[in-house]
Formats: sequence, C-alpha cells, structure tokens
Amino acid sequence: MALLATLVAASLPPVAPRPALAASTPLTSSPAAISTSVTLTNTTQVTLSIQNSGATPITPQLYEALAAASGASLNTVVPAELAAVPLPDQAERVDPELSATFATDPHATTTMLVFLRDQAPLSAAYGLRDWRERGAYVYQTLYAHAERTQAGLRAMLKARRLNFTPLWIVNAIAVEGNAQDLAAIAARSEVALLQANHLTSLETSTLANTSNYQLDAANTSWNIVQVGADRVWNEIGVRGAGITVANIDSGVAYTHTALIGSYRGNTGSGEDHNYNWFDPYDNSNTPTYEGNHGTHTMGTMVASAVGVAPGATWIAARGCGSTYCLTLDLIEAAQWMLAPTDLNGQNPRPDLRPQIINNSWSSGAGNDSWYSGYVAAWRAAGIFPVFAAGNISTGNTTCSTVYSPGDYAQVVGVGAVNQSDQLASFSRIGPTSDGRLKPDLTAPGYQIVSTVSNLSYGSMNGTSMAAPHVAGAVALLWSANPSLIGDYAATYQLLTQNAVPISRDSSFDGSNFSLCHVNSSPNNVYGYGRLDAYVATLAARVDVPWLSLPSSTLNSLALGASTDLVVTIDGAKLPGPGTYTAQILIHSSDLTLSPLVIPVSVTVANDPGYATLSGQITRADDGSPLVGTVEVVGGASVKTDANGNYTLVVAAGNGIQLRANVRYYASQTVSLNLEAGAVRTQNFALSLDEPRLNASPVVQSASLSLGESPTINLSLKNTGSQPLTYSASLPRAQYGVWRSTQSDGPSAGWIVPPGDAIPLDLGDDGVTQLINLGFTFTFFGQSYTSVAISANGFLSFLPLGSFVGYATSCPPLGETSSAAIFPLRLDLNPGQGGTVSYARISEGFLVSWVDVPIFNRLTAPLTFQVLLHRDGRVIFNYKQVDGIQPSDLASVGIQQNSSTVQSLGCGSGLSLGNGQTIELRPQISTALWASLTGNTTGTIPAGGSVNIPVRLAWLRNPNGWDSSADVLVTSNDRVTPSTTLTVRMAALPATSTIYLPVVLR
Repeated sequence: MALLATLVAASLPPVAPRPALAASTPLTSSPAAISTSVTLTNTTQVTLSIQNSGATPITPQLYEALAAASGASLNTVVPAELAAVPLPDQAERVDPELSATFATDPHATTTMLVFLRDQAPLSAAYGLRDWRERGAYVYQTLYAHAERTQAGLRAMLKARRLNFTPLWIVNAIAVEGNAQDLAAIAARSEVALLQANHLTSLETSTLANTSNYQLDAANTSWNIVQVGADRVWNEIGVRGAGITVANIDSGVAYTHTALIGSYRGNTGSGEDHNYNWFDPYDNSNTPTYEGNHGTHTMGTMVASAVGVAPGATWIAARGCGSTYCLTLDLIEAAQWMLAPTDLNGQNPRPDLRPQIINNSWSSGAGNDSWYSGYVAAWRAAGIFPVFAAGNISTGNTTCSTVYSPGDYAQVVGVGAVNQSDQLASFSRIGPTSDGRLKPDLTAPGYQIVSTVSNLSYGSMNGTSMAAPHVAGAVALLWSANPSLIGDYAATYQLLTQNAVPISRDSSFDGSNFSLCHVNSSPNNVYGYGRLDAYVATLAARVDVPWLSLPSSTLNSLALGASTDLVVTIDGAKLPGPGTYTAQILIHSSDLTLSPLVIPVSVTVANDPGYATLSGQITRADDGSPLVGTVEVVGGASVKTDANGNYTLVVAAGNGIQLRANVRYYASQTVSLNLEAGAVRTQNFALSLDEPRLNASPVVQSASLSLGESPTINLSLKNTGSQPLTYSASLPRAQYGVWRSTQSDGPSAGWIVPPGDAIPLDLGDDGVTQLINLGFTFTFFGQSYTSVAISANGFLSFLPLGSFVGYATSCPPLGETSSAAIFPLRLDLNPGQGGTVSYARISEGFLVSWVDVPIFNRLTAPLTFQVLLHRDGRVIFNYKQVDGIQPSDLASVGIQQNSSTVQSLGCGSGLSLGNGQTIELRPQISTALWASLTGNTTGTIPAGGSVNIPVRLAWLRNPNGWDSSADVLVTSNDRVTPSTTLTVRMAALPATSTIYLPVVLR
C-alpha cells in the first residue's frame, strides 16, 4: 500500500498574496447594508434597490448566507456491492504469498488473514437516519455476526495454542501460524480464503529546508482559492463546524499550531487521546508520525491557515510508517474508525466515528478488491470515503491505470491537477478494468503547501494532496446543510454536478488515449471536473430562518436598469434579545465573479413583556442528551448545546406551542401559558421516530373441559410514531418455559448441594469425561444415561475431551453440534476460585457452579445450578448472577443440535436475576391443541393495536402439567424486532371414560 505523494525538494517560495477574483459583479445596492431593530412580536421589511452598472444584461441570483467567518453547528435503494460485506476477490483460496513462505520453511510462523464465508448483511442500515442509531446498528450487526460465526474457528485456534486477533468489520481472524496450522484452517468449511499480511514499499521522501518559511494568516494558498474554499468561509460563512474528519495515514504531528486547535482530543486544558487517536502500526498512545505525509494531508483538510475546512475537528489512525503499510494495520485502522475505542482498545463508541475519512494511499494496483469490505461497512454507517487515484512514479500517466481502492464504485476517487487546471503528469486515470468512470473528481495536487511534521509548512506533490481537498469540501457541505450528513448519493451529486468540467487536454490527443474519452465531460482523466467547493456549497443552500428573500432569481436587468428587492425580517423567529447578523449574496449567472454582499444586522432590545424558557432535550429511553432545536411553533428556533441544553426568550402570552425537534426523533410539543417576566424550565424526552412493538408479558391461560375450543386474544400495540408491520407464527417448541417471576411459574428455590456432592477438578475451559447420571434422562425424545460437564456453564451429552477453548458467541454452541444444556454459558474459570460439583439426588442429577468467577473479571463470582429431573424437566436455579455484561454474550437455553436450538436469551437479550428459577417442561405437539386463526400479518398505525386470536382445543398432556406454546411476533421495530407471547392450556379431567372394544382375528 503506497502513500501517494512526493515532497518537492526545492526551496519554498513565500506564499503569494491571495489573488483577486477575475472581476466583481457589476451589481450595486442601495442601501449597501441593512441595519434595523425589531421586537419579538413584529415583522419589518427593507427595500433594496439593485442596479446593473455593467455592460451586459444580468439575471441576479439570490442566496442567504451566514455572517462572514461564522460557523454552522451540527444539528432507499442500496447498491448490490454495499448490501453485505463483500469478500476480497482472490483467485486462489490460499494466497500464493503464504504458499511460497511455507514452501521455503514449513515451520516458520507468519500472519495469516482468515476470511469466513458467512459475511454480515448491511442493507438495513441504509433505512436508518439517526447518526447514533445507524452507527450502533452497523457495529452491533458486524460484531455479533463475527462473534457467532467465528466461535468454532476460535475454539480450534485456542486449542492449538495459536495467537489470533478476531476482526469484526469483516468476518475474519488474523492468525499467527505455520504450514500445519494453515492446512488445518483451510480444511474448515466455514473458511472462504486465506491472505498474507502484505507489505508494500513506499517512496522515501525528504523535506526541503523550510526553517524560514512562514504563512501569513491573511494570505491564502492558491489551491484553497482554486477550489473556492475561501469563498465558502468569507461569503457563505461556513468553515466546517460540527463535522469530524479523519485520515488513515502515517500519523499526525498534532502539536502543530495549525492543527492542535482543531484536534478533537484538545480539551482546552490538555489532550485526551481516548477515541481520537489509534496506532496499530506502533501502538503509541499519543499521536505520533513518521515522515510528513499524514501531517500534510490532515493540514489540507483542517489546518487553520491552509485547510479547506478549518472549522472542522479531526481524529486519526496511523496505519502506515514512512516507507510501508501492512494489510492488518490498515484493516484495524478501518475497524477503529467505525467504532473508536479508548486507548486500551476497549469500550467502542460508534457514535464518535468521523463523518469523513481521507485515504491518501493505494494498494499499488488496480482492480484489487481487498479493501472493499471495509469501505462497505463505512458506507453502511454513513461515513463518506475519499481515496487518492494513485501516482505514476516515472513518466506520464496512461489510461486505465487508476489504483485501488480509488477505483471502487462506492468511493470518491480523486486525481490531481496543477494551478492551470491541467492534469498533473503523475496522476493516474481511468477507466477502471470493467469500464467505469474514474477518477470521480480532480483537485489541486501539485506544489501544495500544508503542515509538515517539523511544525512548519512544506510543499508536496501527489494525488495524496488532491484527495483531502475533496474530504474538506464534504465537511463544508455537511456543515452548511446537516441534512446531508450520511447521505452519500446526494453529496456525490452536489460535488460532481457542480465541479468545473474539463473536456479537453492536448496531452491526451491521439488514438493511444481513445479509452480516456477526453473530448467530453465527464471523462476518465478529470472525472466530472475540478472540485468547486463554493458552487457546491451554494447549491446545498444555507437558510437563515428570520431572513426572507422574495425568490432565488430576479428578472433580468438591462444595462443601467434597477429593480427593488423587498427583504423581510421576522422578529418572531429571533430567539431573544441580542444582535443577529447574516448576509445576502447577489450573484450574476457567472458564479466565478465575486457576488454583491449585503451585510444584515438586526437588534432585538430587552423588554419586560418577554418570558424566558430553558431546559434540556434527552432520549426517553436512557436520559442521555440529544442535540437538536427548540422552537415556538411558527416562531423562533434555537439550537441546543452539546448537552441538549437550550435557552429561549419569547413574548409572553397564553397557548404558546413549544416544540422540541431532533433529527429522526418524534418531535414533542407542549402548550404553555407564560406571564411577562416569567422564567420557566421545560424539559423534553424524545423517542425515535419509529414504530414500537408493545405486548403484555402476562401469560394468557385457560382451563378447558373436554370438547371446549375457546379463543384467546393476544394484544399487540404500536406505541411508536410510525406504522408497525408485524407477522405472527406459532413455531413448534418441544419444551415449555415456566419462570418463577410468572404468576403460574415454579417457586424459586436453590437446592443446597448435599454433603456427598462430588467436586470437579476443572480449570479454565476444562471439561469432564462422561459422568453416569444414575437414571435414563429423556431429552428431545432421545435417551441419555451420562453427561459431560464444562467449566463454562454447560452440559454436553457427547464427550468433548478434557479441554475445549471458549469463544464468545450466542447459540448454537461452538463447542458441540450435538445435544447440550446451558444454564449459563460464558467464560468462567474455576481455576481462579469457586467449586463445580455434581450430585445424584432423589429428584435427579444436580450440577452446581458455586462462587465461580468470570475469567479475568473482578466482579462478584457466579452461583447457579441445573437439575436434570427424572420426569424429563430441566430446571435452572440462579442464586448470584450479578456482574454479567451484555458484551459477554452469556446465554441460557438448550439444543438438540446446531439446527434445533431453544434459546432463552443471549447478551443484552438475556434477563436473569438473583433468586430466579426457570423450568423447561417437555411438551406435546403445539399443532394438536393450538392454532392462529387470524391477523397473523398486518400493519398497526401509530398508537393503534390489534388482537391475534389463538384457538385452543382440549388435550391432556401425558406428563401431567399444562401445555404451553409461544406465539412468535416479528416486526419492523428495530429495538424489539421480535417478542414471544405465551399461551397455556390446562386440560381438565374428562367426566367419563369410553372404552372401545378391540376385536382380534
């Protein structure tokens, strides 16, 4: 993987003063600025006279803009290649590089990347709009999928005593092993392919002497002017505030004066690198670097003097050194970006992922899909990926040379131009191997001045330098219009449709370049053209709520003609006393010309008739703060701070409608009566604007006499704000579940192990040989007389050996594909304390885990047991189960085999408490006594409900207990996608017995 830049080895000239635009618009205004006063109850209008003093007719175009140099706050069809995490396209199942390594020395150990066939689906993420929820869904989906499907392979690797690193951004494991280990891994059916940890050399570059080089903050580099970023700051008032960008590169000199202020880890009183820095290359807990590459690309995005979006914040992952990158480092960097962690690699926070990631490196080849899975995961999470197109090291570029991942369909690939908008000689171009357009855009990449690691400034060449211009431009767009955040398609259209098209280049004349199609735009040399951040941001449209213009375009003005423009300022939409500023931009049809800028200043004075409102917006489910707005309906609106707090001053009155709005949450409105001078606290707790499945957990039961066939109605409610679609079914369950917490459940009771209970010598991950039960136990219709006991909280009816490695996963069990019972399966270690014992008692076979600690956990040890009852029941008792965490994926249930599993919960879906008892009782076939008779599928409107009728029929259970069945309801509620409603039937004794004679012949 190559970093795509070279340092210019000549002395650096001082930065030229900011060049003037070609010309200013010939439009003038009278007055030249608006300054007025309003109250919170009135509206004022100001008339501007706009005159054309130019030589040609002009059609003025109107734009609202923020005040200069102020910031903006952050407030579906899925392409096939993004619907699931794709596997790398590798011709051979085993990477030839691995085969060559072991052919030389079979006993050598090396890093192997093992990819599993079963990769996680991601298409559902594209239906999620909330940034936090979308990131959490992608992370949890990928992580849980990897934990479940890797269980068997991890157990084997642990049994072989191999060092391995599970990955979840793609379903893969990095393993340190030899030729025998490779053969064993490759023999497993779940393994799709094995790759080497590839190493690619990079160019060695040196920095020119820049000790005397200084940037004047009043000057602007030519490349910033060329893409119009300075106009976005100065005319539209947007600098990237509220957006976080990142790079995967060779590190960043974070103490550079032009970077330290925008580093997200800068607390103002020091630095906190948790969640803001990751270094798989050198494991440094403090941002560090090799060479200048990463510092330079970060500077082009956000540096205070030379960056496209100096108002944005940044984080970084170091995936490369100054001369090479390793595949695994780049994978781990991609994974961390999706869910940043603390410096110990723990407590992932997908909500803190960056919105945009710049990647100024390549794999050194085209048509190389090795990174496509990680990009797919980023896109699913709403992250915008930008990649350099690649450099030609010698000579001029030729067609179809663009490098991967910049040639992927799901990323923006960026080529480089010089100050004359001519393609840089080193910039690789398209089309791709399958004929697609690349690059998507071009941007300045020749003699680009930016930050370097000696805390000064330096000039570098490369598509590496071009790509961060596009990443910074996305930050500007998303800051100007936060509704674009996570919307790749809309952002891509704004960037490409507003680029400066370049349809001719004499360097590509002749038949040798017919594939490049340079005689039209878009083409495979410049893509859609050179980036224009200013026009793209104008197209994204900034809205100033209290300022209204008559229309976006006025009638054409002839030479010397004028027209009146009425500007409306609505005091009711101002959030209290103070001075508010904005700008009106009036452009000619030629957007390259400087617009007529009309400053607007509005003052609201204090008034005793006003009232003050304040409070906080939080999530209804957990009370965490939400960033949003609070508005008077039809009036003023104010943004909250990062903790969801707001203050709003309004005119006193009765029936004031106050509404809290957070993107993707259901808004909440309250009606208030406010007296003059009142100070009121009004908080809001919002729920996601989604359906919510609500069903009563109360068991529905009926006692039936012979011949009766009543119907029980199970109620479903939609307590959410969107329609809920559902489907109900009555799956066969061979065991009914009774809990001591239910009204008809068993009495909770811990069985004290008797004095003759036999303690087991079980260490970490230990398993006994088969132990005689003392009776025949019927389980899923099969008879068993012995069982193996695992330290990790489960029983197996087949032998497992003395050591079975543990892998965190939900059922089915990775340790066995046969019959098993797991009262509480998780990684326990009796070798650190506690006792595991068994006893044969009158009721059956009792196994107890007493005071057994969780592996390497300082929380309270666990005490629980399972009784295999002689009548076929399975009884779980829980005495002390505090300290279990959702990430443990602790699970409870039974299985007949890997296909027939009855899970009672896993991870966050597991509900256990101290002193609880769960009984599983064998059942007769559900189809013989219960059926669904209607409403098995449908849609429930917000706030609505529906009944699912279940018809029962009299049937005696030969076991002597009631019959039980669970109605499974699945829905489009993401929080509770499925639930079970339990129905029980007690068959009363028949009043008479009929004997039928049998005639034997």
